[in-house]
Amino acid sequence: MLKKGFLKPEISIDNIGKKRFWTGIVIGIIFSIILSLFFNYSREAFRFLTYSRDLYIPTKSETRFYNLYFASLATVLAFGLTIIYWFVGKNTYIKKRFLKSFAISNARFVIIVVLLMFARLGASISIIYASLIEPLNFIYEYWIFSFLIPLLIFYSYWNSISLFLRVNSWVYISAFCCVLVAFYLYSTTSVDTQILTNTYKNQHKERLTFIDETFEGAKIHEVYFDDRTKATLKNRYNEETYRLVRNLQSAFNKKTKVSIDTLLLEKIVIHNLHLKNRDISLDDKSENWSFAYPEQIYHQLLLQDSTSAESQILIDILKEEIALFNPPEYSYPYTHEFTSYEYERINYFNILKNHTPTIKSRLVLIVQKLKDDSKFNHFHDQLPDMEFSISESENYVESLID
Repeated sequence: MLKKGFLKPEISIDNIGKKRFWTGIVIGIIFSIILSLFFNYSREAFRFLTYSRDLYIPTKSETRFYNLYFASLATVLAFGLTIIYWFVGKNTYIKKRFLKSFAISNARFVIIVVLLMFARLGASISIIYASLIEPLNFIYEYWIFSFLIPLLIFYSYWNSISLFLRVNSWVYISAFCCVLVAFYLYSTTSVDTQILTNTYKNQHKERLTFIDETFEGAKIHEVYFDDRTKATLKNRYNEETYRLVRNLQSAFNKKTKVSIDTLLLEKIVIHNLHLKNRDISLDDKSENWSFAYPEQIYHQLLLQDSTSAESQILIDILKEEIALFNPPEYSYPYTHEFTSYEYERINYFNILKNHTPTIKSRLVLIVQKLKDDSKFNHFHDQLPDMEFSISESENYVESLID
């Protein structure tokens, strides 16, 4: 039979002290609220750092996931502060004080390390987000790992306490209380993500509205696009979007008819000023043109029935390419305020002017050929007059067409 001195004392409110126990609870709750607000506003700060590129816009399910995760993490970290307050100082009922010091040090270490990791990862990810090859996808790929972190932290607290105290049912009671606090934080400290999202959408309204209108108009042709395609088109600076632009351009290299869904997507990427590569090529300037070449559009028009929907979309594509070389009139310094889209068009035009020297002359030739062909009489009013002359480029395109 074990003597009384060999038994670990049992944790209880009386042993901790009623005043110290309840004060620790209050401190923990206050700290959890502060932490949860800190985590949520840090997420918005991270999103703000992506504002100048592709704003990270979480879905409703992603927002709920992050709000619940931050609430859970804040709760267990705050519970660690409660444990520190409970056991710091002299406790006559605890015999093995070095183990008590270990439990306190463990809680302090966990809190500090998690906060440092959060700060480090948040700063790093926010900086490199725009350069990531694939978008972040924690909710679908790492959700189990994410919620194991609060569980591991919670277990580490009680594991160290159980070395010098009998915890009995306190683990289950504290776990239940932490769950209640986490859901309370989830419902009260969540930050509205729509403030930043709506500001971004208003700034890029022309681009986003064009996508919505084109997708809605596609239904007339019984063409439907999935949500992922729409999300890809809304971004401009990640690898998935660059890959889509390159694939669309490659589709026009074939000698067969291009499908109507491809034509609609090509129309969108031209209007929204996409690029197919992250960097401008200085060696091979032909690589800087991201869309179907004018002669390829002309070839597709010859393959299609001139009265078909595909022909009209091809004419729209041609008009969008022509519009790239006709930005809003401007002079430096700007004499009036432009919208965000107009600024982008001016900057895009400067890129084309300096890095795609033959495209405009090729457009001039195609427009002239279409106007000279009676087959396309009903499109003549839609085609603007263009003037440009670089004989070498014109001869080159002429040979391609004829």
